[in-house]
This record gives sequence, structure tokens and C-alpha cells, in this order.
Amino acid sequence: MQFLASALEQDHPALHQAFRTELQAFSERTRVDMSPMLSNLIVKVCYRFPNIARATVLKRVLVVSDSGRIHAEFLASFLKSLFNGSDFSAIEVTAFDLEEYSAPSFQSSAPQYDILLTTLLPLPNLHLFETVIQIEDLPSRENLNVFSIAIYGGPAASAVKQPVD
Repeated sequence: MQFLASALEQDHPALHQAFRTELQAFSERTRVDMSPMLSNLIVKVCYRFPNIARATVLKRVLVVSDSGRIHAEFLASFLKSLFNGSDFSAIEVTAFDLEEYSAPSFQSSAPQYDILLTTLLPLPNLHLFETVIQIEDLPSRENLNVFSIAIYGGPAASAVKQPVD
């Protein structure tokens, strides 16, 4: 059980810290030190709720396609079907075509997005985004892996392309 709890701690440090904090608060209220049970608790909760290991802070994603709005909406739908489940959401996706992205009014709404996924680089205003990832018209496994790292973090997060304007 220690191995599984350690893996969760490495892959999802914020979730592990939340478990630790809540168990500490429970221990203080009951006046019983429950900290040795942390690994056991984590494994049992993950067994009962398997999707908890996919828990993350909701990321707001903007998809911009140079092939038009219908293609951008296809990409958004494809990504939502892969990264969201019936009982959790990891991403909230908005689709734009190149014309909408290039509109002067766009700059004021850009800060509401965490990640820009685009089929075309370079684009103007990349500095407005925390993370910029170029994807293919039909995302490859490598594209999806880089996107997954941007969502969930982890040791390979430096592989995610940062905006260069």
C-alpha cells in the first residue's frame, strides 16, 4: 500500500497534501494520531473512487484551428471526450477559428484561458497564455501526452511548450 500512496504523492502532490491535511485535522479533533494510516486511507479511497487519481484543478482550454470553426469544435469535442469523465471534468474547452482569435476584442478575453491548443504557430498574442501547445489536425499520441502533462502536471511538465512571442 505504501507504494501506491507514494505513486499518488509523486503524480498528484496537491491531492496527497489534501489527504494529509484532512487526516491531520481529523486526528486533532479525535485526539488520536491517525497519520500512520495515511497510506492505507489513500489506497482505500482510490479503490472506492478510481477517478480520484485523475482529479485536478479545472483547466480552461482555448482551441484555435486554421481549418475553421467546425474543425476547432471537433478538436474540442475530441479532447473533452478523452479528458473528462461522467463524474469529473479536467478541462473546459472553447473553440475558435483563426478569424475569431485574431479579432481585436479577443485580447480582453484571453486571460480566462490556461492553455492554448493550436494547429498553427506562430500566432499573435501568445504571451497572454500560460501554456501554448501546437497540435496536429488529428492529435497524435505525442500531442495528447504533452496536453495531458499540461493538465495534470508531473515530472515531465517542462516538456510542455511555453509561449514565445
